[in-house]
Amino acid sequence: MKKRLFTAVRILCFFLVGIFIFSIISALFTPKWLENRWQPAKTMQSFYELKDNSTDVAVIGSSVAAAAVDVFQLYEDYGVSAYNLGVMQQPVIGTYYWLREIAKTQSPSIVSVEVKTAGRVSDKDEADARKSYDYMRWSANKIQYALDYCEIYETSLFEYLFPFSLYHSRWNEISEDDYDFILGNDYSLTRGFATLTTRYSTDYEGFDEDGKVKDIDFNEVNEEYLENIIEFCNDNGMEVVLFKTADSAWSFNKYYHVKSIADEYGIDYIDFNLKSVMDDAGIVYFSDAADSNHLNIDGAKKTTNYIGKFLDENYSLGNKNDNTDSVTDEEYSRYLNAYADARLSMETITESYLSTINKSDYSVVITSSSFASSLSDEQINLLTQLGLLQESCQAIINGKMSA
Repeated sequence: MKKRLFTAVRILCFFLVGIFIFSIISALFTPKWLENRWQPAKTMQSFYELKDNSTDVAVIGSSVAAAAVDVFQLYEDYGVSAYNLGVMQQPVIGTYYWLREIAKTQSPSIVSVEVKTAGRVSDKDEADARKSYDYMRWSANKIQYALDYCEIYETSLFEYLFPFSLYHSRWNEISEDDYDFILGNDYSLTRGFATLTTRYSTDYEGFDEDGKVKDIDFNEVNEEYLENIIEFCNDNGMEVVLFKTADSAWSFNKYYHVKSIADEYGIDYIDFNLKSVMDDAGIVYFSDAADSNHLNIDGAKKTTNYIGKFLDENYSLGNKNDNTDSVTDEEYSRYLNAYADARLSMETITESYLSTINKSDYSVVITSSSFASSLSDEQINLLTQLGLLQESCQAIINGKMSA
C-alpha cells in the first residue's frame, strides 16, 4: 500500500513539475508586444498586483485610451487612485471582459470608457485582438472571453485555450525582452499610461456638433458589447462615462452613433473631436498628437486635465477617494522618472536639454564632430556644469577629442 502511495505521489509530482515547466515555456513564447513606449503585457500584469479595492477610477479601452489618460496626474490633482487598462488593438468584447476582470478585485466608483473601437464598422485582425486576451489570467472571464470571441468570429478555440499551439514557432524570434519579462521585469512604470513623445505635426480641428449623419451600418457586435459594458457598470454600482480622444480618424457619424447609445442610457459622453470640447481642453492637434489617432504626453496632459475636472465637478471625484495611500512612494517615484525621460525625449532646445540632464539620474556620453564649432557660450557653460573641464569644452569646439 505504501509503495503504491509513493508511486502515485511521484507520478503526481512529475506531472506538476511538467505543468510548471510547460507554463514557463508557454509564457516565454507568448509575445510581449513591448514596442517602444507601448507596454500592454506589463499593463495587464501590473493590474493584478494592485491591492484589492484600491482603485477609485478605472480607464478602459484600446491604445488611444492608454495614450490619453495619465492616472498619476489624476492622483496629483485629485488624490485619487486610478488605473489605465487601455490595451493595444483591444476589441469592445475584450474591454467588456476586462471590465468584468476589474470587478473581481476592484470596486471603482467611476469607469471611464474610451469608445474608438465601438465606432468601428469592422474589427481588427484576430491576431491584434489577442493582445488583450493572452495576459488575462485564467478564470471564468477568460474562458468565456475565448468562447464568445471564437464563436462570433469563427476562429480556433483550441489556439485560445492552448496558446502554445499558436506561438511555438516563435523560437527564433525570442529576444532579451522575453527573458527579461519572465525574470520579473513585467511591471508598468506608469499604471498603463503610454508616454508617447512624437509629434504628428498635421492640422486637425475636429467637427461641429450639428454635422450631417450618413447612413452607415455599424458593427452590431461592438454596439452590443458597449451596451453590455454600460449595463454591467449600472448593475454593479459603478458610474460610467464614455469618452473619445481627439483622433483625426474619427468622424461625425461615429460621434453620433456613440452619442445615441449614451443618450439612450442617460450617461455622459465626452468627445474631444467636437470643436467646442477641443477648444475648451486647449488641444492643438498639430503639436499634441503623436500620430494620426494617438496623443502624445502634451495632449494627454490636456485630456486628463479636462476629464479630471469634469469628473470632479459632476461626480464629486475628490470626495470619493479612500485610497490615497494605495499609490506607494516607490511607485510614484518610478512614474516621475519615466515621465521625466519621456519629457526629455521631446525636448528640442539644446540649452533646456543640457539643463535637464544635469542631475545624478542620468549618465551622459558626449561625442563631438563638426557641430561643435557652433556651440554658444551658454551651451559651453552648461557642458562645463555637466562635469567637463573648460579645456575639454575648448577642445570640443575645435573639433578634437580630449581626455
